[in-house]
Amino acid sequence: FAALGSRVNLIFRHEHISKKFPQNMTEKLEKQLKAIGVNLMPNSTITEAKTQNSKVICKINDKEFKTPYLLIATGRVPNTGIVKTEKIKIEKGIVTDEYFQTTMPKVFAVGDCNGKLLLAHAARAEALNVAAQILGKKEKLNLDNIPKFIYTLPLSYASVGKVAEKKATFPLSYLGISGSYLGDERGIVNLYVDNENFITGADILAPNAEEIIGTVTTALNAELDVETFKKVVFPHPTYSEAIDRTLRRIK
Repeated sequence: FAALGSRVNLIFRHEHISKKFPQNMTEKLEKQLKAIGVNLMPNSTITEAKTQNSKVICKINDKEFKTPYLLIATGRVPNTGIVKTEKIKIEKGIVTDEYFQTTMPKVFAVGDCNGKLLLAHAARAEALNVAAQILGKKEKLNLDNIPKFIYTLPLSYASVGKVAEKKATFPLSYLGISGSYLGDERGIVNLYVDNENFITGADILAPNAEEIIGTVTTALNAELDVETFKKVVFPHPTYSEAIDRTLRRIK
Protein backbone atom coordinates (compact mmCIF):
# COMPACT_ATOMS: atom_id res chain seq x y z
CA PHE A 1 0.00 0.00 0.00
CA ALA A 2 2.82 2.43 0.80
CA ALA A 3 4.49 1.71 -2.55
CA LEU A 4 1.23 2.71 -4.25
CA GLY A 5 1.14 6.03 -2.42
CA SER A 6 -1.00 5.29 0.63
CA ARG A 7 -0.01 6.68 4.02
CA VAL A 8 0.60 3.59 6.14
CA ASN A 9 1.04 3.23 9.89
CA LEU A 10 2.31 -0.22 10.86
CA ILE A 11 1.23 -1.04 14.40
CA PHE A 12 2.96 -3.91 16.21
CA ARG A 13 3.17 -5.04 19.80
CA HIS A 14 6.91 -5.66 20.15
CA GLU A 15 10.12 -3.69 19.75
CA HIS A 16 10.64 -5.02 16.21
CA ILE A 17 8.34 -6.07 13.38
CA SER A 18 9.02 -9.77 13.94
CA LYS A 19 10.84 -12.04 16.37
CA LYS A 20 11.39 -14.57 13.58
CA PHE A 21 13.75 -12.51 11.41
CA PRO A 22 17.50 -12.89 12.02
CA GLN A 23 18.87 -9.96 14.00
CA ASN A 24 21.12 -8.80 11.15
CA MET A 25 18.06 -8.52 8.86
CA THR A 26 15.46 -7.00 11.18
CA GLU A 27 16.99 -3.53 11.16
CA LYS A 28 17.43 -3.63 7.38
CA LEU A 29 13.80 -4.63 6.86
CA GLU A 30 12.60 -1.83 9.11
CA LYS A 31 14.80 0.72 7.30
CA GLN A 32 13.43 -0.26 3.92
CA LEU A 33 9.84 0.04 5.19
CA LYS A 34 10.63 3.54 6.42
CA ALA A 35 12.28 4.34 3.08
CA ILE A 36 9.03 3.73 1.20
CA GLY A 37 7.08 5.85 3.68
CA VAL A 38 5.76 3.37 6.25
CA ASN A 39 5.43 4.86 9.74
CA LEU A 40 6.48 2.19 12.24
CA MET A 41 4.64 2.11 15.57
CA PRO A 42 6.44 -0.42 17.81
CA ASN A 43 5.38 -1.46 21.31
CA SER A 44 1.79 -0.58 20.43
CA THR A 45 -1.34 -2.51 21.35
CA ILE A 46 -4.84 -1.81 20.03
CA THR A 47 -7.28 -2.36 22.89
CA GLU A 48 -10.37 -1.04 21.09
CA ALA A 49 -11.47 -0.15 17.56
CA LYS A 50 -14.76 1.31 16.31
CA THR A 51 -16.11 3.19 13.31
CA GLN A 52 -17.44 6.72 13.58
CA ASN A 53 -18.25 9.20 10.78
CA SER A 54 -16.54 7.02 8.14
CA LYS A 55 -13.39 6.84 10.25
CA VAL A 56 -11.85 4.08 12.36
CA ILE A 57 -11.06 5.17 15.88
CA CYS A 58 -8.52 3.00 17.66
CA LYS A 59 -7.37 3.09 21.24
CA ILE A 60 -3.62 2.45 21.19
CA ASN A 61 -1.70 2.44 24.46
CA ASP A 62 -4.61 4.39 26.01
CA LYS A 63 -4.41 7.09 23.32
CA GLU A 64 -6.93 7.74 20.54
CA PHE A 65 -5.80 7.21 16.97
CA LYS A 66 -7.95 7.97 13.90
CA THR A 67 -7.50 6.44 10.45
CA PRO A 68 -9.66 6.01 7.31
CA TYR A 69 -9.01 2.25 7.20
CA LEU A 70 -7.79 -0.45 9.56
CA LEU A 71 -6.27 -3.60 8.07
CA ILE A 72 -5.90 -6.40 10.60
CA ALA A 73 -3.11 -8.84 9.71
CA THR A 74 -2.45 -10.79 12.88
CA GLY A 75 -2.29 -14.25 11.37
CA ARG A 76 -4.94 -16.92 10.97
CA VAL A 77 -6.02 -20.20 12.53
CA PRO A 78 -7.33 -23.42 10.94
CA ASN A 79 -11.09 -23.66 10.54
CA THR A 80 -11.78 -27.03 12.13
CA GLY A 81 -15.51 -26.51 12.68
CA ILE A 82 -16.33 -28.82 9.80
CA VAL A 83 -15.11 -31.85 11.82
CA LYS A 84 -18.15 -33.46 13.46
CA THR A 85 -16.65 -36.63 14.92
CA GLU A 86 -14.74 -37.16 18.15
CA LYS A 87 -12.62 -39.79 16.42
CA ILE A 88 -10.58 -36.99 14.86
CA LYS A 89 -8.54 -35.18 17.51
CA ILE A 90 -8.21 -31.41 17.29
CA GLU A 91 -5.68 -29.20 19.07
CA LYS A 92 -4.36 -26.08 17.33
CA GLY A 93 -5.43 -27.82 14.13
CA ILE A 94 -6.49 -31.31 13.10
CA VAL A 95 -3.95 -33.60 14.77
CA THR A 96 -2.02 -35.79 12.32
CA ASP A 97 1.03 -38.02 12.43
CA GLU A 98 4.13 -37.41 10.30
CA TYR A 99 2.32 -38.94 7.33
CA PHE A 100 -0.67 -36.56 7.71
CA GLN A 101 -3.01 -39.31 8.91
CA THR A 102 -5.53 -38.17 11.51
CA THR A 103 -6.44 -40.09 14.66
CA MET A 104 -9.18 -41.68 12.54
CA PRO A 105 -7.55 -44.46 10.46
CA LYS A 106 -7.30 -43.86 6.70
CA VAL A 107 -8.46 -40.26 7.05
CA PHE A 108 -5.86 -37.63 6.19
CA ALA A 109 -5.69 -33.88 6.73
CA VAL A 110 -3.49 -31.72 4.52
CA GLY A 111 -2.99 -27.98 4.25
CA ASP A 112 -3.87 -25.23 6.70
CA CYS A 113 -6.37 -27.39 8.60
CA ASN A 114 -3.61 -29.45 10.25
CA GLY A 115 -1.90 -26.30 11.53
CA LYS A 116 1.60 -27.52 10.64
CA LEU A 117 2.65 -25.00 8.00
CA LEU A 118 0.07 -22.54 6.67
CA LEU A 119 1.46 -22.07 3.17
CA ALA A 120 -0.06 -22.92 -0.21
CA HIS A 121 3.03 -24.72 -1.52
CA ALA A 122 3.22 -26.71 1.74
CA ALA A 123 -0.40 -27.79 1.27
CA ARG A 124 0.37 -28.93 -2.28
CA ALA A 125 3.43 -30.88 -1.10
CA GLU A 126 1.37 -32.56 1.63
CA ALA A 127 -1.39 -33.46 -0.84
CA LEU A 128 1.13 -34.99 -3.25
CA ASN A 129 2.70 -36.91 -0.36
CA VAL A 130 -0.65 -38.38 0.70
CA ALA A 131 -1.57 -39.21 -2.92
CA ALA A 132 1.74 -41.08 -3.26
CA GLN A 133 0.97 -43.01 -0.05
CA ILE A 134 -2.41 -44.05 -1.39
CA LEU A 135 -0.63 -45.32 -4.51
CA GLY A 136 1.75 -47.38 -2.36
CA LYS A 137 4.78 -45.10 -1.92
CA LYS A 138 5.05 -44.13 1.77
CA GLU A 139 7.66 -41.46 2.36
CA LYS A 140 8.11 -38.75 4.98
CA LEU A 141 7.86 -35.11 3.94
CA ASN A 142 10.38 -32.91 5.75
CA LEU A 143 8.47 -29.73 6.52
CA ASP A 144 11.70 -28.02 7.66
CA ASN A 145 12.83 -28.04 4.04
CA ILE A 146 9.82 -26.11 2.78
CA PRO A 147 10.72 -22.45 2.10
CA LYS A 148 8.90 -19.56 3.77
CA PHE A 149 8.90 -16.01 2.50
CA ILE A 150 7.39 -12.55 2.87
CA TYR A 151 6.77 -10.22 -0.05
CA THR A 152 8.23 -6.85 0.91
CA LEU A 153 9.58 -4.00 -1.21
CA PRO A 154 12.13 -3.43 -2.55
CA LEU A 155 13.74 -6.48 -0.92
CA SER A 156 11.82 -9.59 0.09
CA TYR A 157 12.68 -12.03 2.86
CA ALA A 158 12.91 -15.82 2.53
CA SER A 159 14.09 -18.65 4.75
CA VAL A 160 14.38 -22.42 4.66
CA GLY A 161 15.71 -25.18 6.91
CA LYS A 162 17.12 -24.79 10.39
CA VAL A 163 19.35 -22.20 11.99
CA ALA A 164 22.70 -23.54 13.23
CA GLU A 165 25.40 -21.93 15.36
CA LYS A 166 27.86 -22.25 12.51
CA LYS A 167 27.00 -19.73 9.82
CA ALA A 168 28.39 -17.40 7.17
CA THR A 169 27.03 -14.02 6.11
CA PHE A 170 27.45 -12.07 2.88
CA PRO A 171 26.10 -8.54 2.20
CA LEU A 172 24.74 -7.94 -1.32
CA SER A 173 26.61 -4.63 -1.42
CA TYR A 174 29.82 -6.66 -1.94
CA LEU A 175 28.58 -8.09 -5.25
CA GLY A 176 29.41 -5.00 -7.26
CA ILE A 177 25.91 -4.71 -8.73
CA SER A 178 24.45 -2.83 -5.78
CA GLY A 179 22.52 0.28 -6.76
CA SER A 180 20.88 -1.33 -9.77
CA TYR A 181 17.82 -1.95 -7.62
CA LEU A 182 16.53 0.57 -5.09
CA GLY A 183 17.76 -0.44 -1.65
CA ASP A 184 19.56 -3.62 -2.70
CA GLU A 185 22.66 -2.55 -0.78
CA ARG A 186 20.76 -3.55 2.35
CA GLY A 187 20.43 -7.15 1.16
CA ILE A 188 22.16 -9.99 2.95
CA VAL A 189 22.48 -13.79 2.85
CA ASN A 190 22.92 -16.07 5.88
CA LEU A 191 23.87 -19.72 5.33
CA TYR A 192 23.87 -22.26 8.17
CA VAL A 193 25.82 -25.52 8.32
CA ASP A 194 26.28 -28.31 10.84
CA ASN A 195 29.58 -29.50 12.33
CA GLU A 196 30.16 -31.73 9.31
CA ASN A 197 29.64 -28.79 6.94
CA PHE A 198 26.31 -29.99 5.57
CA ILE A 199 23.86 -27.22 4.69
CA THR A 200 21.10 -26.88 7.30
CA GLY A 201 19.32 -23.70 6.20
CA ALA A 202 19.42 -20.11 4.99
CA ASP A 203 17.94 -16.66 5.46
CA ILE A 204 17.93 -14.31 2.48
CA LEU A 205 17.04 -10.62 2.20
CA ALA A 206 17.27 -9.67 -1.47
CA PRO A 207 15.26 -8.67 -4.52
CA ASN A 208 13.09 -11.71 -5.32
CA ALA A 209 14.45 -13.67 -2.34
CA GLU A 210 11.51 -16.06 -2.74
CA GLU A 211 13.04 -17.13 -6.09
CA ILE A 212 16.65 -17.34 -4.87
CA ILE A 213 15.79 -19.50 -1.83
CA GLY A 214 14.88 -22.36 -4.21
CA THR A 215 18.57 -23.03 -4.78
CA VAL A 216 19.19 -23.61 -1.06
CA THR A 217 15.99 -25.66 -0.83
CA THR A 218 17.40 -27.96 -3.52
CA ALA A 219 20.69 -28.24 -1.63
CA LEU A 220 18.87 -29.20 1.57
CA ASN A 221 16.81 -31.92 -0.09
CA ALA A 222 19.87 -33.24 -1.91
CA GLU A 223 21.77 -33.22 1.43
CA LEU A 224 24.68 -31.29 -0.03
CA ASP A 225 27.76 -30.39 1.96
CA VAL A 226 29.59 -27.11 1.44
CA GLU A 227 32.29 -28.51 -0.87
CA THR A 228 29.72 -30.13 -3.17
CA PHE A 229 27.53 -27.03 -3.18
CA LYS A 230 30.55 -24.88 -4.12
CA LYS A 231 30.80 -26.78 -7.40
CA VAL A 232 27.65 -25.03 -8.60
CA VAL A 233 28.49 -22.16 -10.96
CA PHE A 234 26.09 -19.25 -10.50
CA PRO A 235 25.48 -16.75 -13.32
CA HIS A 236 27.04 -13.29 -13.08
CA PRO A 237 25.95 -10.59 -12.45
CA THR A 238 23.01 -11.85 -10.38
CA TYR A 239 21.87 -11.70 -6.78
CA SER A 240 21.81 -15.50 -6.64
CA GLU A 241 25.61 -15.63 -6.82
CA ALA A 242 25.62 -14.23 -3.28
CA ILE A 243 24.97 -17.84 -2.26
CA ASP A 244 28.31 -18.84 -3.79
CA ARG A 245 30.09 -15.96 -2.04
CA THR A 246 28.52 -16.96 1.28
CA LEU A 247 29.53 -20.60 0.83
CA ARG A 248 33.16 -19.54 0.37
CA ARG A 249 33.11 -17.73 3.71
CA ILE A 250 32.28 -20.90 5.62
CA LYS A 251 35.31 -22.14 7.54
